[in-house]
Parts: sequence; C-alpha cells; structure tokens
Amino acid sequence: MKKHFYLLITLLIFFSPSFDIFADSIAGGKMEMTHVSGDTYKITVTLFVDETPSTITSTSGPSLYTSATMPWIRLYAKGATAAADGLPIIEKQLTFEKKESFPYDGIECVTSKTLATQKVILSTTVTLPGATFNNTLGYYIVYQDGYRNPSDNILQSKTTGITLYTEFPSLSAGKNSSPVFKLVKGIVACKGSPYSIDLGADDADGNTRSYIVDTPYSGPGYLTLSNKNGIKPAPRQPSAVNDYTYATWISSFAANNAVPGLSLNASTGVLSGTPTQEGTFVITVECKEFRGTTPIGVVRQDVEIRVEKCVPPEPKIYAQGGNPAIHVPSLFVCEYSFRVLETADLAMATYKWFKNGTVVAGATKNKLKVLYAEAGIYTVEVTRTGACAGTKRSQTTQVNPQSGINIKLNITKKDYCVGESF
Repeated sequence: MKKHFYLLITLLIFFSPSFDIFADSIAGGKMEMTHVSGDTYKITVTLFVDETPSTITSTSGPSLYTSATMPWIRLYAKGATAAADGLPIIEKQLTFEKKESFPYDGIECVTSKTLATQKVILSTTVTLPGATFNNTLGYYIVYQDGYRNPSDNILQSKTTGITLYTEFPSLSAGKNSSPVFKLVKGIVACKGSPYSIDLGADDADGNTRSYIVDTPYSGPGYLTLSNKNGIKPAPRQPSAVNDYTYATWISSFAANNAVPGLSLNASTGVLSGTPTQEGTFVITVECKEFRGTTPIGVVRQDVEIRVEKCVPPEPKIYAQGGNPAIHVPSLFVCEYSFRVLETADLAMATYKWFKNGTVVAGATKNKLKVLYAEAGIYTVEVTRTGACAGTKRSQTTQVNPQSGINIKLNITKKDYCVGESF
C-alpha cells in the first residue's frame, strides 16, 4: 500500500467568532498521533485556512464547523486488503483546541494579492493498550471533509474533498509517536527564482524517515454531501487499490510535476528548484517511518504552494533604532556629531548607498554612518537573491546639518550633593 505525507501551504478558511469554517476554504492540513503517557495518545488534526477577503464570498457555502458541530476521526485495523479492514475500532469527535496565525515567508514580494492564513487545531485523546492493539499489519487513523480549496493543478477541486491519513504499527512492542512536520509558515515562491523549503518531519522516537511526492487523496466533495458537517470517515476502498480515492490531476500535471520546476529530496524532505509557472499548486508529500529497515508508519500532509510573479519591495531608510516599516524623508545631524541611517538587514541581499546621486565608496552594509560634514541627500539600493530577486532603490532621505556648540566639561570631583554647582 502506498503511504503519503500531506502538507498544504496556502490554506483557506474564514472564521466567525464561533470559528466557522466556510466552504471552498480548507487548502490542506495534517494529522499526527503523539504518545502522552501510559496508554494515552493525542490525535491532532491541523487545518490550514485562508482568510484572504477575496476568497470569501456569499456563495462560499454553509459553515463546515461550528462550536456545536465538529468533525470525527476513525481508527481502523489494517487487513491484508482494504476489504478486510472491517468496522472502525474507535471513532471520536474532535474538539476545537485553538486558532493561530500561519504567516507567509516572502509575502513582501507579492504586491498584487493579500494573503492571510490561519491554522486551526482540533484534537482528541484515545486509549491504545499494547496488549489490545497488537495487529501485526498495523492500524490507520483517518479524517475527511468536503471543503478543499480551489487550485490550479487538481481537477474540480471545489467538489474534491480531503482525506488526512496516519498509519502506526502494532503497539505490543512499545509506544510510538508519529513524525511531526516541520513547516511553520505558508509558502510563497517566486517564479523564475531559486527556492528551497524543508517539508520534512522530526520523530521523537528517533526512527528514520523517507519522503515521496504523490497524488493527493480525495474525499467526499461538499456539493455531494447531504450532511455537510460531522463526517465520519470511511475505511480504505478496494476500488482504489486498497487505498483512498486519488484526486484527479489537470492535464500536464502529475505527482512528479505537481509544482513545475520544483522537486523533493527523498532523504531530507526538502523541496527545491526554480518555479516555472505561476499559480496555486497542491502536492502530497508522503513521510514513511522506519524502525531499522522495517516500515512502521506513515503520515500525510497536503501542501499548497503559491507561486507568484514577485517584485522586490522598495527599501526604506530610517534612523538607527527607528521603525523599519516607515521611510524617513528627512532628519538632521548635529555639528560635532553623526547619525546612522539604516535599512532592513536581509540574509540574501547586497547594499549600495548613494549621496547626492553618487555611490558612497565602501558603503556595502545595511547601515551608514553620516557625519555633520557629510550632510546631503541619501538613497540605498538593495539587490536581493533567492526570493524577491531583483534590485530596488529607496526614496530619498535628506540629512540636514544642524549647527551647534562643542561643549567640553572638566569635572574634578567625583561626588556632588544636591544643589551643589560644578
């Protein structure tokens, strides 16, 4: 059986105060199993959702989850085939844990869109005694919903649901937690610029991992559901070759070309390359867990990557210690003193400062010291590599000289009393 690891990077949900999630909004997620203590395990479902105003319309559909209506997970024992899986051993309704921001790297490069993503975390606990959960073929946990976000590489993504899947081994030989994915930010990659992101996972048990990209699992689309809330996930399907039904790629896309120009390192889970096409692309990354050389588990995560035509943002100049988000058009420098001009310190960038339109020799850092005698009109030119690749020059900052008095104090005593002159 194939196992897959899902991670989805642009994820679309809209929330009301009761944390409603609207149709057409879930762009991906993941499900993890963590040993807590004794025979208790925590099952955590993380959904990535988009709160971008333009994605929420009056036709977005009914709310998927509210405080009164929550989804379910089911746990099945694996049979030799899907037909032998049988009835669920455990089914539990999830509870809302928290909602938190899921910021984007590289968002400053995208000027044509506003991207706003939240992360919704749902969870429950289960009791899994090793003496009972000793099936040599292992077990799997499944979560399904019908609200996949539209994308540019999955056919009919509005009517194609999502299935999140985690597989774990017999617990008779000991406890086991699933690998935990590292991704903490949404992905915006720039068309035509080299890009790299770690989509791998850590494992608390020290087991080894390997990765592949595969086709996403589908689920019941919300337009085909009579009960749009509280889906109780079905087992694996014999018709899907002992797996879940796969989503359908749009022509020219496939697992090995889910995001044109990017490929996955099977040993590290690092996705890298140079994107060649703009759009919103879903991939499925499978993380398979090994104890020694024996495969023991699988975690899947949907990943949605936004590839944009990026434009480097205009640099801003501010006085040292000032607000990096606000460009300062003018400031003064006192006689017998100096000012330090500053712009954002970027990891993959070079700097060139100009005074009155002429390059300042040796000024190649993000800070520039300006003496009283060096007052004038300054700009800075920033050249980025990697994300937001390109060169952009700031607006001008006028440094005005301010005359003053050079005061020197000659203090002979170390201690003075209140009211005493010196």
